[in-house]
Amino acid sequence: MDVRTQIQLSAKGNLSHLLYIHDSPIHGFGLFSNEEIKSGTLIHETHVWSESHNAYINILPNCNYNHSYKPNCQLNRYGNIFRLESIKDIEPYTELLVDYSKNADIEQPKKDWK
Repeated sequence: MDVRTQIQLSAKGNLSHLLYIHDSPIHGFGLFSNEEIKSGTLIHETHVWSESHNAYINILPNCNYNHSYKPNCQLNRYGNIFRLESIKDIEPYTELLVDYSKNADIEQPKKDWK
């Protein structure tokens, strides 16, 4: 299996107290802010490397952010873990969005994604 493949396995994570899950106007469910989140805030872990599968696996429910080419968050790798971090100040009740195309280790946006 290609090392850049994210497979549909999951580990259990703890959703940050800063967030809640809600229906998304973008796709399915999304992560939304409970309160203002300042730029540069570490929110939580989203994926972990699995040696046995040679791939990153989802940490649920933490990986429920959606894609946008106008993100307010990004994924940063720390060793074998990806963490979601804000790159802009985020107002309460705002959906957290990541530009998937900036990270080859996760699902890539399809042509019709915005």
